[in-house]
Amino acid sequence: MGKEIYTAVANLPEHLVTPEIAQAAIEEGNLKLLDCLPHRYLTEEAVMSIINRNEKSYCWDSFRLSNIPEPLRSGQLCEFAVKKDTDNILHVPENLRSLAMLEKMLERKDAGLKYLHLFRPSLWNAELVRKGISSVYTRTYDSYRSGRYGGSQTAYDIKRVQILLSFVPIAILNRRFYLDLFSVGLKAEDMDAVVPNRYKHKEYYMRMAGTDFKFVPSSHYDYDTITEAISHDKLSICQSQYDRNGIMEKHKETIFRLIDDKMANLIVSKEPRAFKYLPGTFQTSARLIKALEADERDNIRLGKDFKHLLTEEVCKTYVRKNIETPEFPESVWTPEFVEYCMAHGTSFRWFAQMPKQMQTREIVYKVLEYGGHHLSEVRPELISLEQAQRLYRKNEYYREYIPQRFIAEFRNETGLEEAFFGGEVSFSHLREFRENNTYCKLGNTYIGIRSELGIRYNTYQVLVVTRRIPQTFRPVTLFECPIGTFHTTWLEKLIADNDASFVKPSVPKEFKPYQFNGYYTVEKVGEEDGVAIYANELLEERVFYTAQLETGVKMKHSLSELRNEIRSSRVAGKEKAA
Repeated sequence: MGKEIYTAVANLPEHLVTPEIAQAAIEEGNLKLLDCLPHRYLTEEAVMSIINRNEKSYCWDSFRLSNIPEPLRSGQLCEFAVKKDTDNILHVPENLRSLAMLEKMLERKDAGLKYLHLFRPSLWNAELVRKGISSVYTRTYDSYRSGRYGGSQTAYDIKRVQILLSFVPIAILNRRFYLDLFSVGLKAEDMDAVVPNRYKHKEYYMRMAGTDFKFVPSSHYDYDTITEAISHDKLSICQSQYDRNGIMEKHKETIFRLIDDKMANLIVSKEPRAFKYLPGTFQTSARLIKALEADERDNIRLGKDFKHLLTEEVCKTYVRKNIETPEFPESVWTPEFVEYCMAHGTSFRWFAQMPKQMQTREIVYKVLEYGGHHLSEVRPELISLEQAQRLYRKNEYYREYIPQRFIAEFRNETGLEEAFFGGEVSFSHLREFRENNTYCKLGNTYIGIRSELGIRYNTYQVLVVTRRIPQTFRPVTLFECPIGTFHTTWLEKLIADNDASFVKPSVPKEFKPYQFNGYYTVEKVGEEDGVAIYANELLEERVFYTAQLETGVKMKHSLSELRNEIRSSRVAGKEKAA
Protein backbone atom coordinates (compact mmCIF):
# COMPACT_ATOMS: atom_id res chain seq x y z
CA MET A 1 0.00 0.00 0.00
CA GLY A 2 2.85 2.40 0.86
CA LYS A 3 4.31 3.02 -2.58
CA GLU A 4 0.90 3.14 -4.25
CA ILE A 5 -0.08 6.40 -2.51
CA TYR A 6 3.06 8.30 -3.63
CA THR A 7 2.68 6.85 -7.14
CA ALA A 8 -0.94 7.96 -7.27
CA VAL A 9 -0.09 11.53 -6.25
CA ALA A 10 2.78 11.66 -8.77
CA ASN A 11 0.53 10.58 -11.65
CA LEU A 12 -2.78 12.26 -10.81
CA PRO A 13 -3.64 15.73 -12.09
CA GLU A 14 -3.35 18.24 -9.24
CA HIS A 15 -7.09 18.90 -9.11
CA LEU A 16 -7.80 15.21 -8.45
CA VAL A 17 -5.51 15.03 -5.41
CA THR A 18 -7.96 15.25 -2.52
CA PRO A 19 -7.05 16.28 1.04
CA GLU A 20 -7.53 12.67 2.12
CA ILE A 21 -5.09 11.38 -0.53
CA ALA A 22 -2.60 14.12 0.33
CA GLN A 23 -2.80 13.34 4.05
CA ALA A 24 -2.31 9.61 3.43
CA ALA A 25 0.70 10.33 1.22
CA ILE A 26 2.20 12.65 3.86
CA GLU A 27 1.78 9.97 6.52
CA GLU A 28 3.46 7.47 4.18
CA GLY A 29 6.54 9.74 4.33
CA ASN A 30 8.11 9.08 0.92
CA LEU A 31 10.76 11.78 0.44
CA LYS A 32 10.07 12.10 -3.29
CA LEU A 33 6.55 13.28 -2.43
CA LEU A 34 8.02 16.76 -1.87
CA ASP A 35 8.61 17.02 -5.64
CA CYS A 36 5.00 16.27 -6.65
CA LEU A 37 2.63 17.22 -3.80
CA PRO A 38 0.45 20.17 -4.83
CA HIS A 39 1.58 23.36 -3.11
CA ARG A 40 -1.80 23.84 -1.45
CA TYR A 41 -0.97 20.85 0.75
CA LEU A 42 2.69 21.80 1.36
CA THR A 43 2.43 23.27 4.82
CA GLU A 44 5.37 23.62 7.19
CA GLU A 45 3.90 20.84 9.31
CA ALA A 46 3.56 18.49 6.30
CA VAL A 47 7.09 19.19 5.03
CA MET A 48 8.72 18.70 8.43
CA SER A 49 6.72 15.50 9.00
CA ILE A 50 8.25 14.00 5.84
CA ILE A 51 11.73 15.34 6.68
CA ASN A 52 11.65 13.94 10.22
CA ARG A 53 10.62 10.52 8.91
CA ASN A 54 13.69 10.46 6.63
CA GLU A 55 16.22 12.22 8.88
CA LYS A 56 17.99 9.01 9.88
CA SER A 57 17.28 7.06 6.72
CA TYR A 58 20.16 5.73 4.61
CA CYS A 59 18.17 5.64 1.37
CA TRP A 60 19.48 7.41 -1.75
CA ASP A 61 16.19 9.18 -2.46
CA SER A 62 16.39 12.96 -2.76
CA PHE A 63 14.22 15.92 -3.68
CA ARG A 64 14.62 19.33 -5.28
CA LEU A 65 14.58 22.19 -2.83
CA SER A 66 13.35 24.48 -5.63
CA ASN A 67 9.98 22.67 -5.46
CA ILE A 68 9.45 23.89 -1.89
CA PRO A 69 7.98 27.38 -1.54
CA GLU A 70 10.69 29.76 -0.26
CA PRO A 71 8.74 30.75 2.88
CA LEU A 72 8.87 27.08 3.96
CA ARG A 73 12.65 26.72 3.50
CA SER A 74 13.71 26.62 7.12
CA GLY A 75 17.27 26.01 8.33
CA GLN A 76 16.55 22.36 9.16
CA LEU A 77 14.94 21.74 5.78
CA CYS A 78 17.82 23.36 3.90
CA GLU A 79 20.44 21.42 5.86
CA PHE A 80 18.63 18.19 5.03
CA ALA A 81 18.20 19.13 1.36
CA VAL A 82 21.92 19.85 0.90
CA LYS A 83 22.81 16.66 2.74
CA LYS A 84 20.73 14.72 0.21
CA ASP A 85 21.89 16.62 -2.89
CA THR A 86 24.61 19.29 -3.02
CA ASP A 87 22.89 20.91 -6.03
CA ASN A 88 20.17 22.09 -3.63
CA ILE A 89 22.62 24.70 -2.27
CA LEU A 90 21.63 26.89 -5.22
CA HIS A 91 18.16 27.30 -3.71
CA VAL A 92 19.16 27.84 -0.08
CA PRO A 93 18.59 31.42 1.03
CA GLU A 94 21.96 33.17 1.47
CA ASN A 95 21.45 33.80 5.16
CA LEU A 96 20.83 30.07 5.76
CA ARG A 97 24.03 28.79 4.08
CA SER A 98 25.84 27.27 7.05
CA LEU A 99 29.17 25.77 8.07
CA ALA A 100 27.66 22.26 7.88
CA MET A 101 26.66 22.91 4.27
CA LEU A 102 30.16 24.13 3.46
CA GLU A 103 31.61 20.97 4.99
CA LYS A 104 29.26 18.91 2.83
CA MET A 105 30.50 20.72 -0.28
CA LEU A 106 34.10 19.89 0.60
CA GLU A 107 33.25 16.25 1.21
CA ARG A 108 31.74 15.91 -2.26
CA LYS A 109 35.04 16.82 -4.02
CA ASP A 110 34.28 17.91 -7.63
CA ALA A 111 30.53 18.06 -7.06
CA GLY A 112 30.97 20.58 -4.27
CA LEU A 113 33.91 22.70 -5.49
CA LYS A 114 31.74 24.53 -8.03
CA TYR A 115 29.52 25.92 -5.25
CA LEU A 116 32.19 27.25 -2.87
CA HIS A 117 31.72 30.81 -4.14
CA LEU A 118 28.22 30.81 -2.62
CA PHE A 119 29.48 30.84 0.97
CA ARG A 120 30.28 33.99 2.89
CA PRO A 121 33.91 34.43 4.12
CA SER A 122 32.94 34.36 7.80
CA LEU A 123 32.12 30.62 7.57
CA TRP A 124 35.66 29.60 6.65
CA ASN A 125 38.38 28.60 9.15
CA ALA A 126 41.83 27.02 8.87
CA GLU A 127 40.81 23.63 10.26
CA LEU A 128 37.93 23.37 7.79
CA VAL A 129 40.26 24.22 4.90
CA ARG A 130 42.75 21.54 5.94
CA LYS A 131 39.97 18.96 6.10
CA GLY A 132 38.76 20.10 2.70
CA ILE A 133 42.25 19.78 1.21
CA SER A 134 42.57 16.28 2.63
CA SER A 135 39.21 15.41 1.06
CA VAL A 136 39.71 16.81 -2.45
CA TYR A 137 43.40 15.85 -2.76
CA THR A 138 42.87 12.10 -3.02
CA ARG A 139 40.49 9.96 -4.99
CA THR A 140 40.22 6.20 -4.57
CA TYR A 141 38.86 4.11 -7.40
CA ASP A 142 38.60 0.45 -8.36
CA SER A 143 41.09 -0.88 -10.88
CA TYR A 144 40.20 -3.46 -13.51
CA ARG A 145 42.66 -5.27 -15.76
CA SER A 146 41.56 -7.56 -18.57
CA GLY A 147 38.06 -7.50 -17.15
CA ARG A 148 39.20 -8.55 -13.67
CA TYR A 149 39.14 -6.59 -10.45
CA GLY A 150 42.66 -5.42 -9.66
CA GLY A 151 42.06 -3.80 -6.28
CA SER A 152 41.65 -0.14 -5.36
CA GLN A 153 44.06 2.64 -6.29
CA THR A 154 44.50 6.17 -5.04
CA ALA A 155 45.07 9.17 -7.30
CA TYR A 156 46.36 12.56 -6.14
CA ASP A 157 45.28 15.84 -7.71
CA ILE A 158 46.90 19.08 -6.57
CA LYS A 159 44.81 21.04 -9.07
CA ARG A 160 41.67 20.47 -7.01
CA VAL A 161 43.55 21.74 -3.96
CA GLN A 162 44.56 24.89 -5.84
CA ILE A 163 40.95 25.43 -6.92
CA LEU A 164 39.80 25.05 -3.32
CA LEU A 165 42.40 27.52 -2.06
CA SER A 166 41.23 30.10 -4.59
CA PHE A 167 37.93 30.37 -2.65
CA VAL A 168 39.52 30.58 0.82
CA PRO A 169 39.62 34.06 2.40
CA ILE A 170 43.13 35.50 2.13
CA ALA A 171 43.28 36.13 5.88
CA ILE A 172 43.35 32.38 6.53
CA LEU A 173 46.18 31.67 4.07
CA ASN A 174 49.00 32.83 6.31
CA ARG A 175 52.41 31.44 7.23
CA ARG A 176 51.05 29.21 10.03
CA PHE A 177 48.39 27.75 7.72
CA TYR A 178 50.93 26.62 5.13
CA LEU A 179 53.21 25.13 7.79
CA ASP A 180 50.29 23.13 9.14
CA LEU A 181 49.69 21.69 5.65
CA PHE A 182 52.57 19.28 6.30
CA SER A 183 50.16 17.35 8.52
CA VAL A 184 47.58 16.96 5.74
CA GLY A 185 49.58 14.42 3.75
CA LEU A 186 50.39 16.29 0.56
CA LYS A 187 53.27 14.96 -1.48
CA ALA A 188 56.46 16.97 -1.15
CA GLU A 189 56.35 18.11 -4.78
CA ASP A 190 52.74 19.23 -4.34
CA MET A 191 53.58 21.09 -1.14
CA ASP A 192 56.37 22.84 -2.99
CA ALA A 193 53.94 23.84 -5.75
CA VAL A 194 51.10 25.06 -3.56
CA VAL A 195 53.01 27.09 -0.94
CA PRO A 196 53.80 30.66 -2.08
CA ASN A 197 57.51 31.54 -2.12
CA ARG A 198 56.97 34.35 0.38
CA TYR A 199 56.20 31.75 3.05
CA LYS A 200 59.20 29.52 2.32
CA HIS A 201 61.54 30.48 5.13
CA LYS A 202 63.70 28.53 7.58
CA GLU A 203 60.85 26.87 9.47
CA TYR A 204 59.24 25.76 6.21
CA TYR A 205 62.47 24.26 4.91
CA MET A 206 63.04 22.54 8.25
CA ARG A 207 59.71 20.78 7.78
CA MET A 208 60.47 20.07 4.12
CA ALA A 209 63.87 18.59 5.05
CA GLY A 210 62.04 15.99 7.12
CA THR A 211 59.70 15.25 4.19
CA ASP A 212 61.89 15.23 1.09
CA PHE A 213 65.32 16.85 1.15
CA LYS A 214 65.55 17.38 -2.61
CA PHE A 215 63.07 20.26 -2.30
CA VAL A 216 65.40 22.14 0.05
CA PRO A 217 67.55 24.62 -1.95
CA SER A 218 71.29 24.70 -1.26
CA SER A 219 70.94 28.20 0.17
CA HIS A 220 69.16 26.62 3.15
CA TYR A 221 71.70 23.87 3.83
CA ASP A 222 72.64 24.42 7.45
CA TYR A 223 73.12 22.38 10.61
CA ASP A 224 69.44 22.38 11.54
CA THR A 225 68.03 21.33 8.15
CA ILE A 226 70.71 18.67 7.68
CA THR A 227 70.02 17.27 11.15
CA GLU A 228 66.27 17.29 10.52
CA ALA A 229 66.71 15.40 7.24
CA ILE A 230 68.97 12.79 8.83
CA SER A 231 66.60 12.26 11.76
CA HIS A 232 63.75 11.54 9.31
CA ASP A 233 65.86 9.19 7.13
CA LYS A 234 65.92 11.65 4.23
CA LEU A 235 69.70 11.93 4.02
CA SER A 236 72.34 9.24 4.07
CA ILE A 237 76.11 9.11 3.69
CA CYS A 238 75.86 5.50 2.49
CA GLN A 239 75.91 5.46 -1.28
CA SER A 240 73.70 2.90 -2.97
CA GLN A 241 72.07 2.90 -6.38
CA TYR A 242 69.08 1.15 -4.82
CA ASP A 243 68.63 3.70 -2.03
CA ARG A 244 65.99 6.28 -2.87
CA ASN A 245 67.57 8.69 -0.40
CA GLY A 246 71.16 8.05 -1.51
CA ILE A 247 72.67 11.52 -1.79
CA MET A 248 74.96 13.32 -4.16
CA GLU A 249 78.54 14.14 -3.24
CA LYS A 250 77.70 17.78 -2.53
CA HIS A 251 75.32 16.65 0.23
CA LYS A 252 78.03 14.45 1.71
CA GLU A 253 80.45 17.36 1.65
CA THR A 254 77.88 19.56 3.38
CA ILE A 255 77.30 16.96 6.09
CA PHE A 256 81.02 16.51 6.72
CA ARG A 257 81.50 20.28 6.82
CA LEU A 258 78.85 20.62 9.55
CA ILE A 259 79.29 17.34 11.42
CA ASP A 260 79.94 17.22 15.14
CA ASP A 261 79.64 14.48 17.77
CA LYS A 262 75.91 15.01 18.15
CA MET A 263 75.30 14.69 14.40
CA ALA A 264 77.62 11.70 14.16
CA ASN A 265 75.66 9.95 16.92
CA LEU A 266 72.42 10.75 15.10
CA ILE A 267 73.78 9.33 11.84
CA VAL A 268 74.77 5.97 13.32
CA SER A 269 71.54 5.71 15.32
CA LYS A 270 69.45 6.18 12.17
CA GLU A 271 71.70 4.20 9.82
CA PRO A 272 74.23 2.05 11.69
CA ARG A 273 76.08 0.89 8.55
CA ALA A 274 77.07 4.52 7.95
CA PHE A 275 79.67 4.22 10.73
CA LYS A 276 82.46 3.17 8.38
CA TYR A 277 81.76 6.18 6.10
CA LEU A 278 82.19 8.75 8.89
CA PRO A 279 85.31 10.91 8.93
CA GLY A 280 88.11 9.11 10.80
CA THR A 281 88.01 11.43 13.82
CA PHE A 282 84.40 10.37 14.46
CA GLN A 283 85.08 6.64 14.18
CA THR A 284 85.50 5.79 17.84
CA SER A 285 84.93 2.62 19.83
CA ALA A 286 82.13 4.26 21.82
CA ARG A 287 80.35 5.33 18.62
CA LEU A 288 80.83 1.87 17.12
CA ILE A 289 79.01 0.45 20.14
CA LYS A 290 76.15 2.90 19.52
CA ALA A 291 75.98 1.79 15.89
CA LEU A 292 75.98 -1.89 16.83
CA GLU A 293 73.23 -1.37 19.41
CA ALA A 294 71.08 0.39 16.80
CA ASP A 295 71.73 -2.18 14.07
CA GLU A 296 68.80 -4.55 13.52
CA ARG A 297 69.87 -6.18 10.25
CA ASP A 298 73.51 -7.14 10.81
CA ASN A 299 74.62 -4.52 8.28
CA ILE A 300 77.88 -3.40 9.86
CA ARG A 301 80.80 -5.01 8.06
CA LEU A 302 84.21 -3.71 9.15
CA GLY A 303 87.51 -4.61 7.52
CA LYS A 304 90.98 -4.87 9.01
CA ASP A 305 91.37 -1.09 8.95
CA PHE A 306 88.99 -0.89 11.93
CA LYS A 307 90.72 -3.50 14.09
CA HIS A 308 92.09 -0.81 16.40
CA LEU A 309 88.50 -0.06 17.49
CA LEU A 310 87.85 -3.60 18.73
CA THR A 311 88.10 -3.10 22.46
CA GLU A 312 86.75 -5.72 24.82
CA GLU A 313 83.50 -3.73 25.20
CA VAL A 314 83.07 -3.55 21.43
CA CYS A 315 83.69 -7.29 21.13
CA LYS A 316 81.15 -7.94 23.89
CA THR A 317 78.62 -5.86 21.98
CA TYR A 318 79.14 -7.97 18.86
CA VAL A 319 78.69 -11.10 20.95
CA ARG A 320 75.61 -9.78 22.74
CA LYS A 321 73.93 -8.74 19.48
CA ASN A 322 74.41 -12.26 18.08
CA ILE A 323 75.55 -10.88 14.73
CA GLU A 324 78.44 -11.65 12.38
CA THR A 325 81.69 -10.84 14.17
CA PRO A 326 84.95 -9.44 12.82
CA GLU A 327 88.22 -11.06 13.83
CA PHE A 328 88.68 -10.25 17.51
CA PRO A 329 92.14 -9.38 18.87
CA GLU A 330 93.91 -12.32 20.51
CA SER A 331 94.23 -10.35 23.73
CA VAL A 332 90.46 -10.35 24.25
CA TRP A 333 90.27 -14.13 24.64
CA THR A 334 90.35 -14.64 28.39
CA PRO A 335 88.38 -17.13 30.49
CA GLU A 336 86.16 -14.26 31.65
CA PHE A 337 85.45 -13.20 28.06
CA VAL A 338 84.61 -16.77 27.05
CA GLU A 339 82.25 -16.99 30.01
CA TYR A 340 80.58 -13.77 28.81
CA CYS A 341 80.26 -15.24 25.30
CA MET A 342 78.60 -18.37 26.67
CA ALA A 343 76.10 -16.30 28.65
CA HIS A 344 75.19 -13.75 25.96
CA GLY A 345 76.33 -15.01 22.55
CA THR A 346 73.69 -17.69 22.24
CA SER A 347 74.02 -18.02 18.45
CA PHE A 348 77.72 -18.95 18.90
CA ARG A 349 78.91 -16.83 15.96
CA TRP A 350 82.03 -16.09 18.00
CA PHE A 351 82.94 -19.75 18.46
CA ALA A 352 84.86 -20.23 15.20
CA GLN A 353 87.55 -17.74 16.20
CA MET A 354 87.89 -18.77 19.83
CA PRO A 355 91.32 -20.38 20.42
CA LYS A 356 90.82 -24.16 20.30
CA GLN A 357 92.76 -24.71 23.48
CA MET A 358 89.99 -22.84 25.32
CA GLN A 359 87.33 -25.31 24.21
CA THR A 360 85.89 -27.54 26.93
CA ARG A 361 83.44 -30.44 26.87
CA GLU A 362 80.75 -28.21 28.34
CA ILE A 363 81.27 -25.49 25.72
CA VAL A 364 81.40 -27.97 22.85
CA TYR A 365 78.27 -29.73 24.09
CA LYS A 366 76.26 -26.46 24.12
CA VAL A 367 77.62 -25.37 20.75
CA LEU A 368 76.66 -28.65 19.09
CA GLU A 369 73.27 -28.68 20.79
CA TYR A 370 72.60 -25.33 19.10
CA GLY A 371 73.58 -26.65 15.68
CA GLY A 372 76.04 -28.84 13.85
CA HIS A 373 77.48 -26.14 11.58
CA HIS A 374 80.36 -25.62 14.03
CA LEU A 375 81.27 -29.31 14.03
CA SER A 376 84.29 -28.76 11.78
CA GLU A 377 85.73 -26.26 14.30
CA VAL A 378 85.39 -28.51 17.35
CA ARG A 379 88.25 -30.50 18.80
CA PRO A 380 87.25 -34.12 18.01
CA GLU A 381 88.16 -35.48 21.44
CA LEU A 382 85.56 -33.17 23.05
CA ILE A 383 82.59 -34.49 21.05
CA SER A 384 80.29 -36.77 23.02
CA LEU A 385 79.05 -40.08 21.61
CA GLU A 386 75.44 -38.96 21.98
CA GLN A 387 76.01 -35.82 19.89
CA ALA A 388 78.12 -37.68 17.34
CA GLN A 389 75.25 -40.12 16.77
CA ARG A 390 72.64 -37.36 16.50
CA LEU A 391 74.67 -35.24 14.07
CA TYR A 392 75.62 -38.27 11.96
CA ARG A 393 71.92 -38.98 11.43
CA LYS A 394 70.94 -35.34 10.97
CA ASN A 395 73.10 -34.34 8.00
CA GLU A 396 75.38 -36.34 5.75
CA TYR A 397 77.72 -33.34 5.43
CA TYR A 398 78.55 -33.60 9.14
CA ARG A 399 79.75 -37.19 8.82
CA GLU A 400 83.30 -36.41 7.73
CA TYR A 401 83.84 -34.59 11.05
CA ILE A 402 82.56 -37.42 13.27
CA PRO A 403 85.52 -38.98 15.14
CA GLN A 404 86.33 -42.31 13.51
CA ARG A 405 86.89 -43.91 16.89
CA PHE A 406 83.13 -43.76 17.47
CA ILE A 407 82.47 -45.48 14.14
CA ALA A 408 85.07 -48.18 14.83
CA GLU A 409 83.70 -48.85 18.32
CA PHE A 410 80.18 -49.08 16.92
CA ARG A 411 81.15 -51.60 14.25
CA ASN A 412 83.12 -53.67 16.73
CA GLU A 413 80.19 -53.71 19.13
CA THR A 414 77.37 -54.44 16.67
CA GLY A 415 78.94 -55.96 13.56
CA LEU A 416 76.74 -53.62 11.49
CA GLU A 417 77.81 -51.24 8.74
CA GLU A 418 78.68 -47.60 9.44
CA ALA A 419 75.35 -46.46 7.94
CA PHE A 420 73.57 -47.82 11.05
CA PHE A 421 75.58 -45.55 13.40
CA GLY A 422 73.22 -43.61 15.66
CA GLY A 423 70.18 -45.50 14.39
CA GLU A 424 69.33 -47.61 17.44
CA VAL A 425 65.60 -47.89 18.18
CA SER A 426 63.41 -50.18 20.24
CA PHE A 427 62.31 -53.54 18.86
CA SER A 428 58.70 -52.41 18.64
CA HIS A 429 59.72 -49.23 16.78
CA LEU A 430 61.78 -51.21 14.27
CA ARG A 431 58.93 -53.68 13.80
CA GLU A 432 56.30 -51.00 13.26
CA PHE A 433 58.06 -48.23 11.32
CA ARG A 434 60.67 -50.23 9.36
CA GLU A 435 62.98 -47.26 8.71
CA ASN A 436 66.16 -47.75 6.72
CA ASN A 437 69.49 -47.83 8.60
CA THR A 438 67.84 -48.37 11.98
CA TYR A 439 68.49 -51.31 14.26
CA CYS A 440 67.60 -52.78 17.66
CA LYS A 441 69.37 -55.01 20.15
CA LEU A 442 67.83 -58.17 21.58
CA GLY A 443 70.19 -59.90 23.99
CA ASN A 444 73.42 -60.48 22.06
CA THR A 445 71.69 -60.11 18.69
CA TYR A 446 71.48 -56.97 16.53
CA ILE A 447 68.64 -56.63 14.02
CA GLY A 448 68.78 -53.91 11.34
CA ILE A 449 66.99 -52.76 8.20
CA ARG A 450 68.69 -51.20 5.20
CA SER A 451 67.80 -50.66 1.55
CA GLU A 452 69.43 -52.02 -1.58
CA LEU A 453 69.19 -51.05 -5.22
CA GLY A 454 67.54 -53.66 -7.37
CA ILE A 455 66.98 -54.00 -11.06
CA ARG A 456 65.71 -50.99 -12.99
CA TYR A 457 66.83 -48.78 -10.11
CA ASN A 458 64.09 -50.02 -7.79
CA THR A 459 64.97 -50.29 -4.12
CA TYR A 460 63.96 -52.94 -1.65
CA GLN A 461 64.59 -53.47 2.05
CA VAL A 462 66.89 -56.04 3.57
CA LEU A 463 66.88 -57.47 7.09
CA VAL A 464 70.38 -57.75 8.58
CA VAL A 465 70.97 -59.83 11.73
CA THR A 466 74.32 -60.05 13.57
CA ARG A 467 75.20 -61.83 16.78
CA ARG A 468 78.13 -61.88 19.14
CA ILE A 469 79.46 -65.41 19.57
CA PRO A 470 82.40 -66.72 21.60
CA GLN A 471 85.90 -66.35 20.20
CA THR A 472 85.01 -63.52 17.76
CA PHE A 473 86.28 -59.93 17.95
CA ARG A 474 83.01 -58.47 16.77
CA PRO A 475 79.51 -59.85 16.13
CA VAL A 476 79.21 -61.87 12.95
CA THR A 477 76.47 -61.67 10.36
CA LEU A 478 73.94 -64.46 10.87
CA PHE A 479 71.98 -63.67 7.76
CA GLU A 480 70.82 -60.98 5.35
CA CYS A 481 67.57 -61.51 3.51
CA PRO A 482 65.14 -59.39 1.49
CA ILE A 483 61.93 -58.37 3.21
CA GLY A 484 59.04 -59.53 1.09
CA THR A 485 55.77 -58.46 2.69
CA PHE A 486 54.99 -56.77 5.99
CA HIS A 487 52.38 -59.11 7.41
CA THR A 488 51.48 -59.43 11.10
CA THR A 489 54.48 -61.59 12.06
CA TRP A 490 56.89 -60.56 9.28
CA LEU A 491 59.88 -59.86 11.53
CA GLU A 492 59.51 -62.85 13.82
CA LYS A 493 59.02 -65.21 10.86
CA LEU A 494 62.14 -63.96 9.07
CA ILE A 495 64.18 -64.54 12.22
CA ALA A 496 62.71 -68.02 12.75
CA ASP A 497 63.27 -69.02 9.11
CA ASN A 498 66.87 -67.79 8.87
CA ASP A 499 68.34 -68.21 12.38
CA ALA A 500 69.40 -71.84 12.72
CA SER A 501 69.47 -71.59 16.51
CA PHE A 502 65.89 -70.30 16.80
CA VAL A 503 63.35 -72.79 18.14
CA LYS A 504 59.68 -71.90 18.03
CA PRO A 505 58.50 -72.06 21.66
CA SER A 506 55.79 -74.25 23.12
CA VAL A 507 53.63 -72.24 25.52
CA PRO A 508 51.29 -73.76 28.17
CA LYS A 509 47.63 -73.45 27.33
CA GLU A 510 46.92 -71.13 30.25
CA PHE A 511 49.58 -68.67 28.95
CA LYS A 512 48.22 -68.58 25.40
CA PRO A 513 45.94 -65.54 25.99
CA TYR A 514 49.00 -63.54 27.03
CA GLN A 515 51.22 -64.53 24.09
CA PHE A 516 51.80 -61.69 21.55
CA ASN A 517 52.17 -64.24 18.75
CA GLY A 518 53.43 -67.81 18.35
CA TYR A 519 57.13 -66.88 18.20
CA TYR A 520 57.35 -65.59 21.78
CA THR A 521 57.92 -67.44 25.03
CA VAL A 522 55.72 -66.33 27.91
CA GLU A 523 56.49 -66.26 31.61
CA LYS A 524 54.82 -64.72 34.63
CA VAL A 525 56.99 -61.90 36.04
CA GLY A 526 54.87 -60.49 38.87
CA GLU A 527 51.58 -58.95 39.95
CA GLU A 528 50.08 -55.51 40.42
CA ASP A 529 46.96 -55.09 42.60
CA GLY A 530 46.34 -58.82 42.28
CA VAL A 531 46.61 -58.78 38.47
CA ALA A 532 49.18 -61.20 37.02
CA ILE A 533 51.76 -59.74 34.63
CA TYR A 534 53.38 -61.80 31.86
CA ALA A 535 56.50 -61.10 29.79
CA ASN A 536 56.83 -62.01 26.09
CA GLU A 537 60.43 -62.92 25.23
CA LEU A 538 62.17 -63.12 21.86
CA LEU A 539 65.83 -64.13 21.52
CA GLU A 540 66.08 -64.20 25.32
CA GLU A 541 64.98 -60.56 25.59
CA ARG A 542 61.73 -59.35 27.16
CA VAL A 543 59.94 -57.38 24.47
CA PHE A 544 56.28 -57.01 25.51
CA TYR A 545 54.34 -57.22 28.79
CA THR A 546 50.71 -58.33 29.00
CA ALA A 547 47.97 -58.56 31.64
CA GLN A 548 44.26 -59.40 31.77
CA LEU A 549 42.15 -56.35 32.71
CA GLU A 550 38.38 -55.89 32.78
CA THR A 551 38.52 -54.43 29.26
CA GLY A 552 40.59 -57.32 27.90
CA VAL A 553 44.26 -58.25 27.57
CA LYS A 554 46.49 -55.18 27.61
CA MET A 555 49.97 -55.12 26.05
CA LYS A 556 52.72 -52.57 26.80
CA HIS A 557 56.35 -52.22 25.78
CA SER A 558 57.62 -51.77 29.33
CA LEU A 559 56.77 -53.23 32.72
CA SER A 560 56.31 -49.81 34.32
CA GLU A 561 53.81 -48.75 31.63
CA LEU A 562 51.72 -51.85 32.24
CA ARG A 563 51.78 -51.41 36.04
CA ASN A 564 50.53 -47.83 35.61
CA GLU A 565 47.78 -49.06 33.28
CA ILE A 566 46.64 -51.61 35.87
CA ARG A 567 46.57 -49.03 38.68
CA SER A 568 44.63 -46.55 36.52
CA SER A 569 42.14 -49.25 35.56
CA ARG A 570 41.55 -50.20 39.22
CA VAL A 571 41.02 -46.56 40.24
CA ALA A 572 38.56 -46.04 37.39
CA GLY A 573 36.70 -49.20 38.40
CA LYS A 574 36.35 -48.07 42.02
CA GLU A 575 35.08 -44.63 40.97
CA LYS A 576 32.53 -46.23 38.66
CA ALA A 577 31.35 -48.57 41.42
CA ALA A 578 30.98 -45.66 43.85
